[in-house]
Amino acid sequence: MLFQRIYTDGLAQASFLLGSDATREAVVIDPRRDVDIYLSFAESHELTIRYVLETHIHADFASGARELAARSGATAALSAVGESEFDHQPLNDGDVLTVGELQITALLTPGHTPEHLCFLVRDTSDATAPPMLFSGDALFVGAVGRPDLLGEEHTRKLADALYDTIHERLMALDDDVIVYPGHGAGSACGKAIGDAESTTMGQEKRFNYAFQPMEREAFVRLMLDDLPPTPVYFPVMKRLNKAGPTILNGVPQPPRISADALGDVVAQAGMTVTLVDARTAEEFGAGYLRGALNIGVGDSMANWAGWSVPYDRPIVLVVADERQVEQAVTQLIRIGLDDVSGYAVADVAAWEAAGLPVERVEQLAPAEVEARLADDAAQLVDVRNRAEFALGHIDGAVHLPVEEIARGVVDGISRTTPLIVTCAAGYRSSLAASLLKQRGFEDVANLSGGMEAWALRGK
Repeated sequence: MLFQRIYTDGLAQASFLLGSDATREAVVIDPRRDVDIYLSFAESHELTIRYVLETHIHADFASGARELAARSGATAALSAVGESEFDHQPLNDGDVLTVGELQITALLTPGHTPEHLCFLVRDTSDATAPPMLFSGDALFVGAVGRPDLLGEEHTRKLADALYDTIHERLMALDDDVIVYPGHGAGSACGKAIGDAESTTMGQEKRFNYAFQPMEREAFVRLMLDDLPPTPVYFPVMKRLNKAGPTILNGVPQPPRISADALGDVVAQAGMTVTLVDARTAEEFGAGYLRGALNIGVGDSMANWAGWSVPYDRPIVLVVADERQVEQAVTQLIRIGLDDVSGYAVADVAAWEAAGLPVERVEQLAPAEVEARLADDAAQLVDVRNRAEFALGHIDGAVHLPVEEIARGVVDGISRTTPLIVTCAAGYRSSLAASLLKQRGFEDVANLSGGMEAWALRGK
């Protein structure tokens, strides 16, 4: 059997490709939106993708199941309970798919979602090989999928279902079953998710907090306590994935926008167009087009774009160079932000010469921040999450997570005192600074390097 785990940093999402040595057929589980990686692997290993499986209708990323099935000729096989709206083979509890020596059994495991399936895979050519469970968002390393993502009206029912799934389905599996979860540490689909690539059922029965003996009511309270904030784009992803994301046939390549047209884009930024500056915090701070959001290209881009970019407007990118365009578009389509209408390569001098409105966010070294705070010349805003802030922060800092700023919450922030924004390393704080500037805060600076730099000051 061939086995490949494909992990997408930023989204903390795992997908899997399993291939049959006997028939050279393959199955892909929970593919991401940019599917060329699966097609390339299959081609290089002389495999034909026969099935594309989904554990559930995902909330945190745009599924590649429809795209991969269309481009490979495979059958998309999805939970019958989910009632997905694109062409697929419905799977019910106990259904078995055979791909060469691979025997794949669908197990209905509701709780995170009503339609959730786990896939129990046995290699029939090797009697000594332990079964593998592809657990999606039902079971993580040291954690389980949260039951609250469909809204308050469904939460109690899903929490009850999760209790039953654990005690009636998962606990019944043998201890030697190897578990491959759909997410690692950093995903918002559960709390306190471990960062190991795999685990075993024996390990989870012993150490996972959700598997410890407790009454149903205590379990429900535990499941709903101290959950991470739900990203605002999750409901959009649920609707998109149920309908089936548009088939893109690869990563789209937007056109370069002319200098003349850029003025019209800036005039509409934040109203009918979203201007996303994908450069570093330092590059952005040195000069950016008014109204732009700073969401630096890289692993974190998809998540923070989901928090802060509207889905009902076209996007125009600003990049440091053309090599960043494909990277940025790839990150955006992974969360269904497909409408990238064009891009511009940053040129601050040319922008100013053309009379375009250029703004700046001062990048302050820790010593400069310390001096301004000592003189009461600025208000410090810490945009990290609650756990980070609780572990340590600068005295006097106002705590306002960037997620809240993205929602439009600006409680406790002065409009008359200069602001200095900080996070762990400067990425989120630069996004927060751009959001605040967009909302009319004029004097906003960024602690360059964030709390990591602050901790090293004077050393």
